[in-house]
Amino acid sequence: MKLQRRRGSLGKIGVPSYRFSISGSGVLPNGTLSEEFQYYRDLCALLRDNGIEPIVTLFHFDMPLAIYDNGTSWLNKENCDHFADFADLCFKKFGDLVKTWITYNEINMQAWSSVVKLEGEQWLCPDRPEVQNHKHSPYIAAAHMLLAHAKIYRNYEKNYKENQGGQVGITNGGHICFPASDSQEDQEAANRATDWLFNCTLTPILTDSGDFPASMREKLPFLPKFTEDEKTMLRGSTDFLGINYYLAHSVRAISDDETPPAQSERDGSYAMVEGKWDKICGETWIRYAPDGLLAILKYVKEKYNNIPVLITENGCPDIVGEEEKEVEEILNDKHRIKYISGHLELWKRDVMSLDILSGLSWITSNGMMVLNFDSECVVLISILPKSQEQ
Repeated sequence: MKLQRRRGSLGKIGVPSYRFSISGSGVLPNGTLSEEFQYYRDLCALLRDNGIEPIVTLFHFDMPLAIYDNGTSWLNKENCDHFADFADLCFKKFGDLVKTWITYNEINMQAWSSVVKLEGEQWLCPDRPEVQNHKHSPYIAAAHMLLAHAKIYRNYEKNYKENQGGQVGITNGGHICFPASDSQEDQEAANRATDWLFNCTLTPILTDSGDFPASMREKLPFLPKFTEDEKTMLRGSTDFLGINYYLAHSVRAISDDETPPAQSERDGSYAMVEGKWDKICGETWIRYAPDGLLAILKYVKEKYNNIPVLITENGCPDIVGEEEKEVEEILNDKHRIKYISGHLELWKRDVMSLDILSGLSWITSNGMMVLNFDSECVVLISILPKSQEQ
């Protein structure tokens, strides 16, 4: 009943789409379909009944622990095969209701944060002993995940697309890097950083090379190599690009004797510095940088032949350190209004020439944002409940 009320409310206010993930560990806890399967069927049907398009992510940071420990996550190709099988099951069971699929949420972030613990990087995986070639792990994982994605895409293209009429995309973390100064050295460092943090998991799919960025090949002799057949499978294996955008980066060059704190910085020979952007949520990683969103969208248009883009995540949380405030004070979230309106004003002014499918924001306890780029203007829908019932 609660599910029906919430989705019914979304339909009444004209929300065009709703993104969620299907949890493999929930649907297949013991290798057989659980009751959660029917939950997802009911959810998709309810959304469609209310005129809302389901957008389904197949993997969103929720690998079953038993699979993670089977050769350490995406480092074991067998786990990638398990994921491809899970995707095929989802196409069979939900494909009549779901027409927009996303294989990975932030595939680049998965490689750096969710496989092994790496020095100076965000840590989102179990604490385990170091593996063989530990520092090579993000690159090996990225290669394996890219191939799993391409396998899933080609399977849908061959066996489901004609009858189901859907599309398959992939979501990348939107890390755009600006040079800290006008110097050529800082510009080159920013370009390398963008390759490491953003292009790494895109150029194999969206360029004719079918390979990692050239700057990475030059610096990393151990970087996994794709066969010609794998490159063919990778090229063009997406119908759209999802981008999660929350911040931009300022980058500078480093000296020969300098050792930056994070492995990605050391591998790419660059260093992050605090940029000009406001810490709008307090001492956390999010920055108020709408100019970075415009920059990354223009960058994608020029570099990747105007691939259709879905802004799969954007938004900002409550201010860190103000959790003890009264609910009424928290709901008076002027920082969030600033964040959302700043991005909306920029999109409305400058983004209309780009091939943007739509934009999504997190649904939270005190607000929701949905952007619709199908019309000539950007539409903001905001909900600020005064009570649990409302």
